[in-house]
Amino acid sequence: MRFLIVSIYSLLVFIGLVAAVPATVRADGVDAVAKRGGETLERRDFAITVTDIAIDVTWTIPVSYTDDGAAVKSKVSTASGIGLDPADMTLTYNGRVIDDHTSIAAYAIGPGASLDVYLKTAADVTGRATVRTLVRRSPVTMELLDGTKFTLDVDLNETGATLKQQIQQHTGIATTSQRLVYNDQVVADANTLASYGIGSGSDYVHVVTEFQS
Repeated sequence: MRFLIVSIYSLLVFIGLVAAVPATVRADGVDAVAKRGGETLERRDFAITVTDIAIDVTWTIPVSYTDDGAAVKSKVSTASGIGLDPADMTLTYNGRVIDDHTSIAAYAIGPGASLDVYLKTAADVTGRATVRTLVRRSPVTMELLDGTKFTLDVDLNETGATLKQQIQQHTGIATTSQRLVYNDQVVADANTLASYGIGSGSDYVHVVTEFQS
């Protein structure tokens, strides 16, 4: 009889503990709340980074453990400053695609985590989403050696070689006679303008003329 009473008491205590746990935690573990030292971190924001693979740009955004994939996409759209469409995104973490309706806690995403975002277009014949390069146009001011300034509308994903062609069309200076300098860095023909931060600052792209012998 004593054993029975102890068993019933233990069962009641267990039921009370389960009832005290938030429903989102009990469900199936997907929305499990992370805890540290007994302190619930469910509502606390922390920073993660999200990198757009196609254009090699990284944003740092604040998230919470209860954010789902859709919420993270919305924050990436805001952080981009150019209105990326959340419906056009695929988020991944450690090779796993993050579902729009699943909390990031389910993927063990915590402070300092690094996610990747891919921008999708149509599916190809194998059913895999193809990645498109986002066109990022921006007015960029050039300055010649004589102090002449002019502005070109450029795609920041284009290379230094392409910008030289635009400068040739505008000024008549041959591409082979140009050397482009931005923030004391020579812009290589094969590198994208975005990789030098062109378009994000107020400095000019200096066009240095090198006469051929």
